Amino acid sequence: GGDAVDASLLAGVDVLVVDDDEDARLLLQMTLSGYGGVDTTAAPAREALAAIDRSVPHVLLSDIGMPHEDGYDLLRWLRAGAAEDGGTIPAIAVTAYASAADRSSTQAAGYQAHVAKPFEPGDVARLVRRLVASNNFQVTSHK
Repeated sequence: GGDAVDASLLAGVDVLVVDDDEDARLLLQMTLSGYGGVDTTAAPAREALAAIDRSVPHVLLSDIGMPHEDGYDLLRWLRAGAAEDGGTIPAIAVTAYASAADRSSTQAAGYQAHVAKPFEPGDVARLVRRLVASNNFQVTSHK
């Protein structure tokens, strides 16, 4: 793909990356920072919750298949919390499970979007940008 990288696409966007695989985390980190994202990463789901306690990110990118607590557990815990505690953070499932059934499972769990591994960095960056933009509208209009 001859897509030029827009290094300011994610300027100021704080993304929390949750994946038990260090290589996958690093790849997502490099992708996000290449587009100007400011990101914090956390390995297991419990660490992610601690990180969200310290600072609520704009978007959560989480793997689904992780040992101990998986991406579904993480979202259940998160969605049970109040908005100011991160309960409404837009979340993207980044996973090797890519069937239609997997997509509907991630949506049912509370993920706004689903990205199959291996992913296109530009697609992930644009998706994060879209979720941040749509979340800003949700923040101002309380339905």
